[in-house]
Amino acid sequence: MHPEWSPNGRQIAFVDSSGPGRRPSIYVIDVDGKGKTRLTASPDVPRTVDPACTVVGTTRSDELRGTARRDVLCGLAGNDVALGRAGDDSIFGALGDDRLSGGGGPDELDGGGGRDRIDARDADRDLVACGPGNDVVWADKTDSVHHTCETVIRRR
Repeated sequence: MHPEWSPNGRQIAFVDSSGPGRRPSIYVIDVDGKGKTRLTASPDVPRTVDPACTVVGTTRSDELRGTARRDVLCGLAGNDVALGRAGDDSIFGALGDDRLSGGGGPDELDGGGGRDRIDARDADRDLVACGPGNDVVWADKTDSVHHTCETVIRRR
């Protein structure tokens, strides 16, 4: 992901994977170079791709919608709703109380910080991570759900 300006023009979003053993994480930083904040809060969950956001939210509450193809949805802050729809999607909620749904296909869903609600029920194997906050995940039996998710409700 190349650095991208936030819609309000006050921050820049970018991916940083520097340092030994570090996995790629999405960050925002103020234009003056201060206030670097990591948005993806679960770096120990394996990623199949380096995040290159195809849909980027704002610091407000947003509704992010994917397509029938592979999408990378990146909420920045705010209480976002992110709907991946069909395709093998990666969805990053970041900060805020987010609602994430991958849709059909094997997806990666990462709520980040906040009280997130993550729906991974689609009969495909998904990877789910949560981060700080009191999170609820609805998952299939075959989904891999990280220990950072406080409440997991499995489909019978």
